[in-house]
Amino acid sequence: AQKTILITGHTCDIGGKYYNKGLSIARAKMVNDWLINEGFSKHRLRYKGKGMSEPMKANTSEENRRWNRRVVIRLND
Repeated sequence: AQKTILITGHTCDIGGKYYNKGLSIARAKMVNDWLINEGFSKHRLRYKGKGMSEPMKANTSEENRRWNRRVVIRLND
């Protein structure tokens, strides 16, 4: 079976819950679209946004917030 690629967008805690959810989806979709443009099969790609629900670091400084504004790409079976 072919493996799929899951692209997950994340945000820091600046802004509201719904704004950040939309922003995280937009971040993940941008990477998804870029991968398609680079030749990846769109049927193997999935993307979703987690908003600010899974921070890497506490949102206590601008440096930590930068860590939380990210896209994670994971290869799934």
